[in-house]
Amino acid sequence: ELVPIVLPMAFFMVLAGHMSFQFLTLGVQLLNLPGWTIWLANLAGASVFYAAQRLWAKSRADTKESLENFSVKDAICAVESDRQIVQGNIVALMKASRRVRKRATMAE
Repeated sequence: ELVPIVLPMAFFMVLAGHMSFQFLTLGVQLLNLPGWTIWLANLAGASVFYAAQRLWAKSRADTKESLENFSVKDAICAVESDRQIVQGNIVALMKASRRVRKRATMAE
């Protein structure tokens, strides 16, 4: 599940890191700043990126947990008379995506 996401993400992380380093180097040269400012700026950028990645990972974990604990019976339905139709669509989706057997019952 993660393989298609991890490889492009790693590529763009490396590319973004390289490009930011190049821009910082150019900025240091143009502004005649001391060389250590490049490392300080990279540290700040990496910290922000790390924090954003942690938030994204937490969000994914929370979503996964919500989906694992999801129950159609407990779901709020705006129009209660539509509940059977919605449940039927969920069953059809689960069967089509091979999450359950083709002959699974509504309870499964």
